[in-house]
Amino acid sequence: MSEKAAEPLAPRKDPVQTAAVVDELNAEIGGDMRQISRAKQYHESLQAKKKSLELKMRQVKENGQADPEQVKGLLNFARDSLAKMELLEDVHCRILNDVSTHLESASQVKQEFDTSLADIQRLLRLRQYLQWIAKLEDISQYIEEAVERADDGSAIAHLALLVDAWLKLKTSECHHLMSFLKKTIIYWQNLLKEKFEKEFDRVLSSLGWPLINSTVAANLSCTPDTFAMFETAFLNLYKIQLPHELLMQENQAPSANGTLLPIEMMVKPLKKRFLFHFVSKRQTNRVDKPEWYLTQTLTWIQDHSVFCEKFVQPILAKHNIEGIHATLELMRSLVQTAIAKLEVDLPLLLAEDNELLLTHTIEEVLLFHAELRNFGYPAQFPCILNALTTDRCFIRWIALEKKFADEKRDKLLSSPSAWTCPYSLESDIESDLEDTLKVPECAEGFMMLLSSMTERYRHLENPEHALKFLSLQQILLEDFRVCLLQIFNSRMEGGSLYDVCPILNAAHYVVFVLNEWSNQPFFINLLEVCNKLERRRASTQQSLCSSDVTEPTSPDSDTPSTVVNANQASTEESVFEQVTDLLEKLYKDAILTMVDCLLSDIKIKCRAYHREKWFCMPAATRDEPLALTPTAFPMLSLLQCHLSRLHAALAAPLFAMLWQGLARGLSLYIYEDIILENYFSEGGAQQLGFDLERNLFPLFSPYSETPENFFKEVKEACTLLNMPRAVAWILQETLKSARLTDVVQGSAALEEQGVFNLSPSQAMHVLSKRNDLSSTSA
Repeated sequence: MSEKAAEPLAPRKDPVQTAAVVDELNAEIGGDMRQISRAKQYHESLQAKKKSLELKMRQVKENGQADPEQVKGLLNFARDSLAKMELLEDVHCRILNDVSTHLESASQVKQEFDTSLADIQRLLRLRQYLQWIAKLEDISQYIEEAVERADDGSAIAHLALLVDAWLKLKTSECHHLMSFLKKTIIYWQNLLKEKFEKEFDRVLSSLGWPLINSTVAANLSCTPDTFAMFETAFLNLYKIQLPHELLMQENQAPSANGTLLPIEMMVKPLKKRFLFHFVSKRQTNRVDKPEWYLTQTLTWIQDHSVFCEKFVQPILAKHNIEGIHATLELMRSLVQTAIAKLEVDLPLLLAEDNELLLTHTIEEVLLFHAELRNFGYPAQFPCILNALTTDRCFIRWIALEKKFADEKRDKLLSSPSAWTCPYSLESDIESDLEDTLKVPECAEGFMMLLSSMTERYRHLENPEHALKFLSLQQILLEDFRVCLLQIFNSRMEGGSLYDVCPILNAAHYVVFVLNEWSNQPFFINLLEVCNKLERRRASTQQSLCSSDVTEPTSPDSDTPSTVVNANQASTEESVFEQVTDLLEKLYKDAILTMVDCLLSDIKIKCRAYHREKWFCMPAATRDEPLALTPTAFPMLSLLQCHLSRLHAALAAPLFAMLWQGLARGLSLYIYEDIILENYFSEGGAQQLGFDLERNLFPLFSPYSETPENFFKEVKEACTLLNMPRAVAWILQETLKSARLTDVVQGSAALEEQGVFNLSPSQAMHVLSKRNDLSSTSA
């Protein structure tokens, strides 16, 4: 039975069964072509049933047992399923043939429809194109009729319709239509502008425009009818003003700079006068007198601002024309005229033999720009300084600044009063400043030179131009530092410490001023711009280095990433950080050198004091009290002389550095060369303490309330030398035992006696210098 089950199944062609299968397919799929997709699902279900039957047959065969009736039923079911599948495949093939035939016929129809639709769309576009042309011609006809019957409002309204049409069609690819529309707009705008301009000029003439002087401007007045006429004429011109982008495409000059058209018409007579006086062959047109046309521009702005505030600004406010200030618009238009004049003169000024004229022009332009700022001229408006920052002119400007700055520096340094303080003692404020900083004349003049240079380039729009000036200032500061260093070295060779004090004061003053400048917002912004450029340059270098990977690098060489990181890590905290560090090094090293020289002189005077017989000096009595050791007088006298003269010659911060360094040096010298090199009796210890506490320390009391704090080693050594013998012996024994067991205990014992800076070993060394304890020292 299992062998029969394993034979392939052959479907039987039973008409009744075939009809049943067809009925089942019709019931499953139906006659609706939209349900044809269900045939695929029905086919998949039959395939699943077939796999299920095959699985069951396989299981029966493997088990070796089968029910004959079950096998027979399965065979019948399998034959029925195969018959259904064959019929379904036949139906599927017929449907595919019908669909392909339908698609072929439909594609032909679609092609015919696509051609017809393309023709229809082209005709629709053509119709729309003709409609636009007809609409534009109708609007032009309306404008023409309105102009003929003097209906200004209708003409303006229809011109606005043309402008709206242009705004709607400005992205269109119908170039001929757009060209026709723009030309139509320009034509009617020029025609209306010419008409309204005549009316506007008549009204302005009745109001006394342009004004002759400030007296006339202060007494301006008009009747209500005249003001109404002015308002109507002003608004008519305002309403026919075209969009800026349309004018730019047509290269139209009037109001293309953003100025209101009526204000441009108001400035027109002023521009005519400007051209007549400063561009024609009149005697007022002189290249060496830029202040003439710049001053005239400022005068016109000042005189006519009253008119703008009194008549124009109320009209703008009444009709809600926001974002427009009449006076500023007038200023912008006049400033542009001055800029055009300056650009015409620049080629003549840039000639090699016109350095003085160029310098004079730059100064006048900077003054003009400063006056404009005082008038409230906005920074975003056209700036006359931009004419000076063109490549050729800016390079000459920088070169002139460098040349004149070098000349001024050399003149300051060679002046007979270069190293004297320019302030007089008559003024308390100036006297205080002199006592504090003692600024030499050359240093103050040089910093004033740099300050004036900063004011000249402070308002440049492009920060990169400002960085060029900043770089020039850094170069000038470095040159000045080199000059100071050369003068310092030459004077130090002469052997006089007091002659170098003004040089150190100059270096200190420059650092003081630069540190103040570094905190100003202007230089902080420049530092930020400089850091951004540095980071951008570093990232560019990194990308270039990362892309170049063809050549291997050795392990010892610096990789590109290392170089870039080094550049990024070198961001400075101040734009003047490098030069201030060098100047600080100059005067700090000089102070250390001066301290060494002073100590050398004092040590020479101290030789006899060093050879005193401290070990056999008698103790002081009531009959013979303590007095200054005679051998100490030359040293103290020299020290007092140096301190008083240097205090008068050095700036207060520099003198503080000097006397504190000198005090520390003296303390170390007395401790090492006098105290540790001698033995002291009770009288010797008392005498040393008296010389120091009553004579040496007071020399520094004018400069500090606690000068003994700068002689810590000497002060504590005197404390150890002058304490009672019993206390000193106990302390010595404590230190000996602590040296072997607990060092902290020794330090605590010293602190109980007021000794905080000397270590236990140093204290034991000092105690061993006492005659009464020297025999017990280890």
